[in-house]
Amino acid sequence: MAAESQTQRAVRTLGAAIVGGHPPPGATLPTEAEICRQLGVGRNILREAVKVLAGKGLVRTQRRAGTTVLPRSSWNLLDADVLAWTLAEPELRDEMLAEVTLLRMMIEPEIAALAARVATTTEMLRLAEAYEAMERFRFDPERAIEADIAFHERMFEASHHQLAGSLLRAFVVLLRANFALAIRADQGFIRSLDEHRQVSDAVQQRDPEAARRAMRQLLSNNEADLALMTGSRTGRPTAQEAR
Repeated sequence: MAAESQTQRAVRTLGAAIVGGHPPPGATLPTEAEICRQLGVGRNILREAVKVLAGKGLVRTQRRAGTTVLPRSSWNLLDADVLAWTLAEPELRDEMLAEVTLLRMMIEPEIAALAARVATTTEMLRLAEAYEAMERFRFDPERAIEADIAFHERMFEASHHQLAGSLLRAFVVLLRANFALAIRADQGFIRSLDEHRQVSDAVQQRDPEAARRAMRQLLSNNEADLALMTGSRTGRPTAQEAR
């Protein structure tokens, strides 16, 4: 992995602080001189970092008004960095993961059904290989998570849906956080293997309804495991209720 540049470090430090509420929405960032001193960077580096944060919807810079932190409703919550910073905040993580569950229920069953219709033979085999890796690493949590993510990446690729595919980078960040919790539920990963196999089989058999049904069951199981580990109650409808 390439070393983090000064600009990237400044973006990460400032972005994570803003997502964590320091400073809160509506507040103005400290002066350039103060931030440069705190981060140990020059003004050009800081200004480039602020431009990146503005592109992510976290701040707005205006002449004479300085740089203002924008409300969460303005943030690009599907930006991989913003997601990572949000998931690193314990008080924000559970709500975000609950929203992820609903988003997945809205999208992934249809992606699975579409993959069953249009996947090439090579893509079917790659999906089956990802499932086999999940089986192989079922007792190795770290590698199991990577194999699970690869399964969903390959399913998106097999759907040939370009707009959905553009969500994949954000989905990977979300899935990694999701799986890291859900896999800790009693036998959670092992219990999900059967549904993953059913999705893979349905894609190979070109059975969209079976793929959709298996993916919905997989997501319902994941939701239950996630709720068990977080113990959160957000007041939002569950994935089952949203169906």
